[in-house]
Formats: sequence, C-alpha cells, structure tokens
Amino acid sequence: MENQSEKKWYQKPVTVVLFLIFFFPVGLYLMWKHELWSKTARWIISAVFALAVIANAGKDDSTTSSNISINTIEGTQSCLVGYDWVYPSGSNPIGAWKFSSDGTFNSSTTAFGGMSTWGNWSVISPGKFRISYSRTTEGTIPDDQILTMSSCSNLKVGSTLYSKD
Repeated sequence: MENQSEKKWYQKPVTVVLFLIFFFPVGLYLMWKHELWSKTARWIISAVFALAVIANAGKDDSTTSSNISINTIEGTQSCLVGYDWVYPSGSNPIGAWKFSSDGTFNSSTTAFGGMSTWGNWSVISPGKFRISYSRTTEGTIPDDQILTMSSCSNLKVGSTLYSKD
C-alpha cells in the first residue's frame, strides 16, 4: 500500500520547481496536472511566467542589450566599430566593410574581379560619417565619401545597403 501512495519523480515539488526554472512549459504542465500547490499559487506562478514571456516577446536581438542608438556621435561610433558589414548577406557576401576604433577601415568586394580599399573614417554627425581612402588594390584613390546609417544595423554606401554580420 505504501508504494502506491508514494509520488513518482515527476510529481514531486522539487522536480516541478526545477522544470519550472529550466523547462518552464513542462513545469507549468506538471504543476497544473498534479495540483501540488493551491489554485491561487498556481495562477500566480503562471502569471509571472506569462509576463516574462510577454516582456521578452518584443525585444530585438539585432542590437545589444544597452539599446545603442545612432542618434549621437558616440552611438554612431559604437554601432559602427568592430563589426563586419556585409552585402547582401554574411553567408554569401559580395562586399564587406570593417571599421576599427583607431579611425581606420578596410573594404573589399568580389564584384568586377575584386578590389580592396583602406583608409580613415570619422563621424561628422549622428548617423553620418566621412571616409577618406588612402590605398586601393587598383592603385587609384577615390574621392572622400559620406556614408549613412539609418539604424544601428544598416549601413548605406551609395545606393547599396550593408547589414551587420
């Protein structure tokens, strides 16, 4: 008789709490199925998890948790530096840019037989920065150019839109 009243491992409160923490959908199911706590306690726990899911539903993973914005010069620099900017995608890039914190950049493209460029960059206003070329694999130095960012994840070079990889 004692064995019949003994709870199985998945019916024990400790197991349910662990499932609530690490596999919350399973934990919620077990909590309601085996009625381990009062109905009020189960509703409160369910509400907490529902609020957590709702709060995280609108988060954008393409930016950092500090919500970096290009609305300031410092924000533009933070969005720009240290990332690979690729076109059309990181899995099959035709063109790429890399900006360093020391004010230098390099870019490369596979179009038209390929070409690489190097130079310096500086932010001139939030979301806008000037690049000055110093060297190219073709030997000719293009004129300075103004690049723009409409967000922390988009870089516009001429009419081409690059994205962070």
